[in-house]
Amino acid sequence: MKRRSTGRRRGRAIDFGELPTYVGYQVRRTQAKIFADFEATLASVDFTPGSFGVLTLIPRQSRHHAGGAGRRRSGSTSRP
Repeated sequence: MKRRSTGRRRGRAIDFGELPTYVGYQVRRTQAKIFADFEATLASVDFTPGSFGVLTLIPRQSRHHAGGAGRRRSGSTSRP
């Protein structure tokens, strides 16, 4: 179910007060728009922002574990 971003509920405008002036609110709104665009652009290949995050971690974890194993094999006595 998609959210409505019109600022209206049952025909009445919502008074957001000071909320739109807060940086955190603006960052969250921007993030939501970017994620929606990302998902719409890559929907045909079923690729989400979460999938992207996981895939970016895999190479880092592989390097981390390979580096740790290499230090142990080299005879180093220090612990990771």
